[in-house]
Amino acid sequence: MKNLLKVLPLLSVLVLAGCDTSSSDNHTANPGEDYVSVIDTPVTIDIWTTIGSGNQTAFDTMIDRVKQLEPNITINNTYQNSMGYDELHTAIVNGFPADNYPDLAYCYPDHVADYINAGKAVDLDQFINDPIVGLSEEDKADYFAKFMAEGQEYSIPGTYSVPFAKSTEALYYSGALLGIDLSSIDSTINAGKPLNEAYFNNLSWSELFDKLCPALIEYNEQLANDGKDETTPLIDLDSNTNAGIVGYDSDDNLFITLAQQYGYEYTGIDETGKGKILFNNDGMKELLMKFHNWANKRYIVSQGTTGSYTSNLFTANQCLFSVSSTAGVTYLWNQNNPRVEVAPIPHAETESETYNAQISQGPSFCVLDHGSAERRKAAWVVYKLLTDTVNNTEWSINTGYMGIRQSFYETDQYKAASRLPSSDETEAALLAKNWQYLPTVSDRVYTSPVFKGSATVRDVAGGLMTTALTRGELTEEKLEEAFVKAENEAKNAL
Repeated sequence: MKNLLKVLPLLSVLVLAGCDTSSSDNHTANPGEDYVSVIDTPVTIDIWTTIGSGNQTAFDTMIDRVKQLEPNITINNTYQNSMGYDELHTAIVNGFPADNYPDLAYCYPDHVADYINAGKAVDLDQFINDPIVGLSEEDKADYFAKFMAEGQEYSIPGTYSVPFAKSTEALYYSGALLGIDLSSIDSTINAGKPLNEAYFNNLSWSELFDKLCPALIEYNEQLANDGKDETTPLIDLDSNTNAGIVGYDSDDNLFITLAQQYGYEYTGIDETGKGKILFNNDGMKELLMKFHNWANKRYIVSQGTTGSYTSNLFTANQCLFSVSSTAGVTYLWNQNNPRVEVAPIPHAETESETYNAQISQGPSFCVLDHGSAERRKAAWVVYKLLTDTVNNTEWSINTGYMGIRQSFYETDQYKAASRLPSSDETEAALLAKNWQYLPTVSDRVYTSPVFKGSATVRDVAGGLMTTALTRGELTEEKLEEAFVKAENEAKNAL
């Protein structure tokens, strides 16, 4: 979830002045040359992010534009390049006693829960609904509701974080799978028809692991034993003990997503605002035992079991599928694996409302309190301008993150980026498919409630998934012991 991103090619460079739409309304989603500053007195704010060097040019351009629109705000923008997301969180918490922390900070929900607990996170509802600096009704409708709702999944009412660099997961698969006829092996797969995009776009976990994977292994063996020079196996399962049909990059994401999709409880918040640990239930234990049996058959491997991102196995032809972050799409392509397709992650077989849920990931922003009303308001205004339609388009196009506004997907820049090139066996084709995919799952993304200790809960959940996916013998008794140990560790963090 929190891996460093490979820099995406610069798909488009926006001429910011040409993109502005003149308006005298400060609430407009796209403030232009008639924008009137809402910060009347000089104020300085600090921004801390972990934005990597490849994406800093885009962010610098956005910051410069904000400075032009709000000249009374001095912005000290610091790229904490030596830190990951968790290290940034630690630095902020450690800086609270000495007042050494930013006004506007990159964050994950687990981090914000600690900031709330320390009394430093600002409830942004006061600004969102403010008649002067707030969001217009048009703006409120334009931000994707699921992304905005993430900032309200805390132990107390309010909005404590707001979206910025959002992504989700996708099932990336080898284009060599398209057109394969498995009817002689299992006539129920895709109703006996050759594999096509529609089939991969609607895979359930049981269809994937109980039907497709065993059929693909048998088909692969047939190719390997054919003896003809022109036949090449789909996948090399022998040269690397970590090889498997499906790779999953994030063990914790998989555990939490399965709980969400199948309607099994993961965590909750009690009436006092304290976190509840709910994942130690029969449904999750039964599900993880299923995944263990699938892992033993080499149907699935993960970052936790292999020690590296499964995209590496995918490009080495040692996985046919890789569930990876949409923000790291370029890791899935190389010239030895030139055709890559994009599909939603598999879903539960149940009819629950969340059967096809996909995790929302990527950092948001939060405003931290220094005891100054002016700084709080200025930090909010900076965020608001950083995510107006111009800047949201600039950021998304040049970094590959999802547009957090619906209007992004109507822009000429998005339409150009999502247009398929003439050749399907290019990195440009994969990027275009990824862009086409993102808006199709924007209504599926979810986040779990967060609270003090929820970061530890995520870690132990990921550990349980790794235990289940590790090949070898795993009895129900051993799995039960692992769940009890994880539950106790999670409860101790509350």
